[in-house]
Amino acid sequence: QGSARAYVVYRRDGKPYPEAAVGAESIRMITVKAVDSRTEDIYFIVDGKPSEKPNTVTISDDGMTMTQVVIGKNSKGQPFTNTVVYDRQS
Repeated sequence: QGSARAYVVYRRDGKPYPEAAVGAESIRMITVKAVDSRTEDIYFIVDGKPSEKPNTVTISDDGMTMTQVVIGKNSKGQPFTNTVVYDRQS
């Protein structure tokens, strides 16, 4: 359904930070918490309500792979999990 581009600057401190997305009608807030040095949990806050489950971003031990797991509900309220793996080009 096309692509999206979002921008956010944050600290891994669990405090809310704004997310600006190209073409978005509103600004979401996110909180990011460090799980460990290579993993963070990201919660989106929409209309003042934080997501029930976090999105998780993990960097591999060698720093060459980033895995993002997104958990949510689609427009029909059905749950989904989407896993995206990014490989660093050398």
